[in-house]
Amino acid sequence: MLALNAFKKHNLANKLHVVRDGEEALEFVFCTGAFATRQFQNPRVILLDKKLPLVDGMEVLRQIRADPRTLWFPW
Repeated sequence: MLALNAFKKHNLANKLHVVRDGEEALEFVFCTGAFATRQFQNPRVILLDKKLPLVDGMEVLRQIRADPRTLWFPW
């Protein structure tokens, strides 16, 4: 909530989407489940809690980094 308030206060955020657990985060990023109708587009910024319920934040990060669709910086 602190980050959301800071973004709003300084007009830094255009579109924000908040998810409550790691499973929902993966569904959002990969456009599956409840977000199956969302057009795939990589988020520009992801704020990730390491201790998310259902799927922890580190596993969410592993899956995002392992998928070629979310490879932002091919090194």
